[in-house]
Amino acid sequence: MDANRDDRRSALERQHELERGIDLAADDEPVFEAKVLRSFVSGGRLVRMPARLRKKGVVLRHILDDVLPDDLAIEEPELNARLARWNPDVAALRRYLVDAGLVDRAGMTYRRSAARPPRSDRPDASDRPDASDRPDV
Repeated sequence: MDANRDDRRSALERQHELERGIDLAADDEPVFEAKVLRSFVSGGRLVRMPARLRKKGVVLRHILDDVLPDDLAIEEPELNARLARWNPDVAALRRYLVDAGLVDRAGMTYRRSAARPPRSDRPDASDRPDASDRPDV
């Protein structure tokens, strides 16, 4: 009986090790990215945030490429306006981006992380909000 419990604990420990080893800032295969984006982004809006870390990383990188397309620093109200195009819970999206290491925060100023340069080969630009979806700020 103890061996069975040890096997379960080992499986859980391996799962946690795998999850901790996932780099949310790492690029994934384009086919995988496109599939994830079709599942979680619709009409240029985030339908829901994926629970799995690898999928969450794909979605966050996609949003990052839209809201911070270059290396310029922006103030929190501007970032909030850009994130609101994706989902009304802008505080959660900001937190996810910062926690994933995709965005650096200094006070109320946000900037794309130096470790995550802008990407020009987005997997599916058709799901990005266009200018008509953007609020007048």
